[in-house]
Amino acid sequence: MGERIMESNWELGKARSNYHFDKTQPDDDAFKICGQFAGDWQDELENAYANMSVVTWPSRWKREGKTDPRGNLAQYEINDIINAGGDPEQPMYQGSTTIGPAMENMIKTLGLISPRHKLHIQHTGESVAMHFDKHYEVNDHPDEVHRFLIALTDWEPGQFIIFGNKVCEKWKAGHFLTFDWQNMPHGTANASFHKRPLLSVIGIATPKTMEILAGNADIIHAV
Repeated sequence: MGERIMESNWELGKARSNYHFDKTQPDDDAFKICGQFAGDWQDELENAYANMSVVTWPSRWKREGKTDPRGNLAQYEINDIINAGGDPEQPMYQGSTTIGPAMENMIKTLGLISPRHKLHIQHTGESVAMHFDKHYEVNDHPDEVHRFLIALTDWEPGQFIIFGNKVCEKWKAGHFLTFDWQNMPHGTANASFHKRPLLSVIGIATPKTMEILAGNADIIHAV
């Protein structure tokens, strides 16, 4: 095996994070289910499928215009994949920003200021290795920024999202969750024979956002 590349996004993320990094410790509060959207967005989803394109570790920074004050995090992420023996050019997911009225109403319901969204669609065999988010371009005060993941189809066996030591599974279409994006390592993979679409939304919280975060997770929001 060749010499290990030292510049590591994972190590930088660990140094910044307040996560415990103890794989024996349960993470029951690793994410929070906030509620469920109800409506018909199947046509919007089919349109997104027709307009999606592959995302890899090298291409995702170019697509999303990310920046980070700590240096060349794009290369550091690639280093982590290479150091682990992986292929950084392997597809992570299929990306699209194409949405319609129902999904737009989901975003409006969250009440975020300057929301940004993307569709994160995983085909069979696609995965995103454990990592830390770097949404510093959204706001100069990261504590005010919240990220939500919205499931657009029912869960299928073989699909999962992992936050720390906690696996998220068995969701229903419309369920949406949030997590501590600054500190919580997370990853996702699709080992099923079905597409796995999520709508990812991030923005600056308002009182409406905080009301949703503090509310009952059983609430249904019609879109």
